[in-house]
Amino acid sequence: MRRAAAATIQQAAAIQQATASGRVQQHQRHHRTLLSASAASLVPMRFKSTTPANGTAHSHTHSHTDTQSAVRSECWRCGSHIPGPSAFFCKNTSCAVILPPSLPSPNYFALMLPSAFPPSSTPSAPSTSSAPSAGEHGDMRAPIDHKALPRILASGYDLDTADLRASFLRLQQQLHPDNFGTKSSEERLNSEQQSTLVNKAYQVLRDPLTRAQYMLQLAGVHIDETTSVANREFLMDVMEIQESVEEAGQADLAALKRANDDSIKEAERRISDAFKQGNLQAAKDATVELKYWRNIHSMIVEKMT
Repeated sequence: MRRAAAATIQQAAAIQQATASGRVQQHQRHHRTLLSASAASLVPMRFKSTTPANGTAHSHTHSHTDTQSAVRSECWRCGSHIPGPSAFFCKNTSCAVILPPSLPSPNYFALMLPSAFPPSSTPSAPSTSSAPSAGEHGDMRAPIDHKALPRILASGYDLDTADLRASFLRLQQQLHPDNFGTKSSEERLNSEQQSTLVNKAYQVLRDPLTRAQYMLQLAGVHIDETTSVANREFLMDVMEIQESVEEAGQADLAALKRANDDSIKEAERRISDAFKQGNLQAAKDATVELKYWRNIHSMIVEKMT
């Protein structure tokens, strides 16, 4: 009898422990889900777009989560139609409130230079199956804008950097968070996000290397830190130049820098020609080579100083 009672007690204790363990695991799963959702909401620049499960439209007043996940089609305050993904403010003059970033975002060319590179109305969502590295500028994953892509590939690499900077300064003057210090929390949040987006787009497009990488990503060609070139002769030349830099005195560094600067210009010219010809493989190869020349440039400058 005692053994039976003890077995019953042990069985009950085991069931209680299993139930408690199940609740803990369920709570942990729920907690991880919340953490994942929170993390996703804190990185809007990854251009992650989600559709509400119930398929219903968002109301005009929105929360922080709405700003991150909604594909906007109307003004969050007055409900007016938003004419395109690159709009920063409501076009209704009686409202003119700052808008949240469009998700998925327009490509950086359309964002910064919309007259030269008009966006399509509905860019496709970015692919997350192969995430490219964006180096110092953060995540550059981009929506694939098939309608805008031909113009970008034909002339995007040779964009007017003076126009780009003028657009950047104008937009930052309009969107800077200091302008919205007394506004609502929604407006302050939108200002921070739009200003961050514009700054990131400018940093990517102003640099010929990151501009080329971004254009390749728009076309579905990804380059990361492990991407190399198949040209063994080129790699041997690079290794010899690196050794020359390491062994060079100050008198020789200036000559090495001039020669390397010429190599950089030649790589940039080849990238431009390849994009114009629609030869993405050649553009990729020249972009990877440009990365090598830029690394050598950094070596030389560091040693010169």
